Amino acid sequence: MSRIKTLEGECASLRDQLDKQQTEYASMAEISVRHQADVDAARKQAEQVQEALFVELVQHQDEAQKLRDQLELSLGHNEELRQVAEQARDQVTAVLQRLPGHIPQE
Repeated sequence: MSRIKTLEGECASLRDQLDKQQTEYASMAEISVRHQADVDAARKQAEQVQEALFVELVQHQDEAQKLRDQLELSLGHNEELRQVAEQARDQVTAVLQRLPGHIPQE
């Protein structure tokens, strides 16, 4: 009889231990699922941020190219204006030289 009681006690102890381990396992599984959901949410958010940053990068690159094009155009206009101003100065000098009473400068 005492052997049966001992075995029943061990069996009850093992059942308790099994229940405890199953509870711990379920808890760990739940934590794992929550962590995976957190990781998935963080990954999704990171992908969204990356996409937004890429769109912004493309916009800035386009804007930079437009500014470079405008600068090149402005530099071209500046050179044209410089040439026109030089031609105008030469014409004014030529007109002044042809005026009566002009004294040539050396």
